[in-house]
Amino acid sequence: MLSVICCFIGIAGCGSISGGDLVIDLRKAPKDKNPISLLYDRIELIALDNLKKGAAFVPSLTKLSVTADRFFFKCGDSIIVSYMNNGSFADVLSPGKMITDYSVYRDSILDVLSDKEILSYSLSDYSLKQSVTVDTPVELTRIARHENVINISGYLDTQQYICKYYFDKKYFGAAEGKISNADIRRVIENMSYFYSNDHLLALYPCSGRIWEYGDDFNYIFFDPDVKSNKDDVLEFRSAQVTDSKVYFSLLLNGEEHLVIIDRGNNKNILIKTTKEGVHLPVGVIRDGVNYVLCTAADLPRYLTRDLLDSQCAESMDSVIKNNNNVVLKYYLSTP
Repeated sequence: MLSVICCFIGIAGCGSISGGDLVIDLRKAPKDKNPISLLYDRIELIALDNLKKGAAFVPSLTKLSVTADRFFFKCGDSIIVSYMNNGSFADVLSPGKMITDYSVYRDSILDVLSDKEILSYSLSDYSLKQSVTVDTPVELTRIARHENVINISGYLDTQQYICKYYFDKKYFGAAEGKISNADIRRVIENMSYFYSNDHLLALYPCSGRIWEYGDDFNYIFFDPDVKSNKDDVLEFRSAQVTDSKVYFSLLLNGEEHLVIIDRGNNKNILIKTTKEGVHLPVGVIRDGVNYVLCTAADLPRYLTRDLLDSQCAESMDSVIKNNNNVVLKYYLSTP
């Protein structure tokens, strides 16, 4: 068991892509007349096999990760399931203990956080490569790898902690963050790590601020100035970054919105629904495709049959009838 050595890791406000003039003004009416073709060239629907447990049943899937040939999901509290990219069931990883969080790194390593334990598996055969237990009072909630460093976010009392485990040094350090919030548990548990190319980023739900995490640094990657009405309740639920744009899924007064920011000119648009009347979610963007996990019940929020080709339209009917989970593939429009 490793004891925690507490050290302060500088969290400087440098490296922001936005400068000081990026404003997301939520007081303006959302642009609901844009056709979906403005953002996406086409949409595909992949139905995921319902697992067998006596009779077919629909698993409760959360947290989609995408590799070159598979989809990974957390299923319940203690297993991770994978599907091939055509929707057929592939495999189950069951560590035999509660799974707090997991992440997939470079299509080769699957890291699992279970309370105070870090379990690292090879994706080729699910063999356990490393197991580390850390002795810390910090409540650990989120995990993601960068090179040979595991980044873990957690909280203690009303303070956030940014923790790093260095595999090569066999060293675990916890740096106290500067977020003080009476509801820190919700803030930290709702934060999300994600990758943009080889950059490890993290979204904080209250502000839309995005941090970049490296081996020995954390800095503000993106820091929008969010303008909203006095009584507005907002939460940035997910984000993705491409070379040209930043995408946010925003919950504003209980309603789902999409915010898109052009990284070249800092202009942004707010969309509640498209011209076709559907919402636009943000999932995992990889190789020009936005992958989104969706239940059969939520499917009509994001698709209409006339947005799909005939084969996918038939699949949509079958999904709703059989109550499948699905992965939606939104192909980003090219200039």
